[in-house]
Formats: sequence, structure tokens, C-alpha cells
Amino acid sequence: MSRDRWVSVRGGLLAVAAAALLAALVLALTSGTGHPGAVQPAPSITSTTTSLAIQGLSRQTPATVTPPGSPTQEQVDQNLAQGQLADLSQLQAVQVPQPEISGGWPRLPVATTPETWAQTFVAALLDIRYSQQSRRALGSWLQAQEAPYLLPAVPASVADKILFLSLFDPHLVQSAGSPIVSSAQWEADAKAGVHQTVSGLLVQPDPSWQQLVSSGWQPTDSRMDILDVSGLLTVTNGSHNRVEHFTLSVSVGSARWHPGYGTIAIDEWQVTG
Repeated sequence: MSRDRWVSVRGGLLAVAAAALLAALVLALTSGTGHPGAVQPAPSITSTTTSLAIQGLSRQTPATVTPPGSPTQEQVDQNLAQGQLADLSQLQAVQVPQPEISGGWPRLPVATTPETWAQTFVAALLDIRYSQQSRRALGSWLQAQEAPYLLPAVPASVADKILFLSLFDPHLVQSAGSPIVSSAQWEADAKAGVHQTVSGLLVQPDPSWQQLVSSGWQPTDSRMDILDVSGLLTVTNGSHNRVEHFTLSVSVGSARWHPGYGTIAIDEWQVTG
């Protein structure tokens, strides 16, 4: 993996952690202590407390814990820090929109389980009427639903940008594709009256994430989880319907602007006809 790029939440985290777990296992045995195109930058967040409150949004403190200082925890944290110390200047320079719910995007209910949030968020993200929903407003809506990426070597200036980047500039965060079409395609679909609907959503635990956590490593954000989501996307253009099967990975954690769960990133987006 190139060191001049950020690593994706799922791919980078699990790849780096896998190597760390192997090193931790060796340590335990020898020591006897087993345990679609870039979007133009939008104005930076300048909302006052009053304007956020009108939106029903208020800044939240993530539900964090202090992980145990086990050999596995220390080894994984060390490898994660080394794996993500890339050139952060590009990410720090990105200006994300202020959190806002407008432009046809829905207000989501508070979720107290990762599975409920993943299903609610993915359905809202992918159910789109292009003529009635704004792509620009989507960026602000995403900021209203995001959860910060609280892992070693992730500065505060970057932690709250990962969801926005994973969908609007996935290459910058090494995310494998995005379900969000380009501005030109969005405009064309709006003029054509295209709309798409999600059905048959299936939310399952990510096996690699489960293996990592069961090994003894613990994230700082007690709500952090990674889930695999699949479903059907029916795209309607006039009298023609096209049904596609999709899969994606959604990383969740403590929401920044509302209680309960929020979304850290979308990754591993794939569509088959």
C-alpha cells in the first residue's frame, strides 16, 4: 500500500491489524503472556450553536473507553499508527460542508444498535430521487450523520472528514468505490426523472472485524463496528426498471451531531446486474 495515501477504514485497518495480530501472537508465545471523482471543497464548518439546534443537531462527545494495555492491544495500535502516518496534508486541507439536513435528504431516527443504524443509513443514502434531492446538500447531510474516525495517528483535523471523503473522493482515502455518481451524471439523471429504491437489505457482522475484536484488541470508540451490507437497487428511468445487486461495507461509531450511532465510512462498494 502506498505510504503517500490514507488507508481506508476497513481495508487499511484490517490489513494492518492482521499483520499486527501475527506479531502479537509471536510475542505472546515467546514471552509467556498470551492474551466517483473529487468534489470541489465546500465552506468549512462555521455554524453557530443556534443554527445547529434549529436543525436538531448538537455536538456530541463520543462514547470512548481506555483499552487494556495488553500485548495485542499495544501491537495493533502501534501498527495502526505506523500504517496511517501518511501525508496528511491533503486530508487536512479538505474543507467539508457544515452539518445540515436539507435538499430533500431525510432526518434519521436515533439508533442504539449498529445493525439498526447501518440499515437505516444505507437505505436513506441509496433511496434517491435525483430531481428532488440535491447532490450538494448530500455533503452536508453526510456531515450530520458522521462519526469520527478515532484510531491511533488520526488527528482531530481529519477524524470528522472520512465519511464525506469515502463517498465524494474515495481514492483519497483508499476506499473501493462509491455509490454516489458524479455531478454531471446526477444532473443528467435529474433531467431524465431517474429514481432508485433499495430493497432486501441484509446487514451482517464483518468476519474480519469480529476476528480482530475477539483477539483482544479494542477500539477507543466503544460503538465502533464494521458491518457488511447487501441488497437490491431498483433504478427506474421512465418505464424501464433495472435491478442491481449491491454490496458494501459500513463502518459505524459514535455519532458526532446526534445521540447514538453514526457512520465513519462507506467502503467496498460493488454492483452486479
